[in-house]
Amino acid sequence: MATRSTIAIELPNGKIKAVYCHWDGYLSYNGKILQEHYTDAKKVEKLISKGAISSLAEEIGRKHAFNDSGKGVCTFYARDRGEKLQINKFKDFDDYASNLDGQEYDYLFTKYGNWRVRSWRTESWELLNEQIALDDKARAEETA
Repeated sequence: MATRSTIAIELPNGKIKAVYCHWDGYLSYNGKILQEHYTDAKKVEKLISKGAISSLAEEIGRKHAFNDSGKGVCTFYARDRGEKLQINKFKDFDDYASNLDGQEYDYLFTKYGNWRVRSWRTESWELLNEQIALDDKARAEETA
């Protein structure tokens, strides 16, 4: 079963671009990949420019067979399966936040250069690095 998410960027003018991501949207996967490998606006914009994502990875990569991406390379619906490019555009944060489609996680790279996340468990937007730390701590306590 998929853990769906959105990945978005807030542009300097306050407008937001967002894409859907189908697989592994939880903090310990997509959250960590975004926090560790998508740390500047140019790379985040390049990621989003490819449209809806099947699976996120450390590198954007090049076009490949949809079912054969190789290790560490993103798979996109438009680039790799030939579907229509899908990028959602919003006039500002309020427009974006009021039009979320109920994914389990929503990730936003802010114009200030940090990642924020909102999960299905809460309506508030939190700093991604703090939520990853809390999630890691909870996982460690479960296995102790």
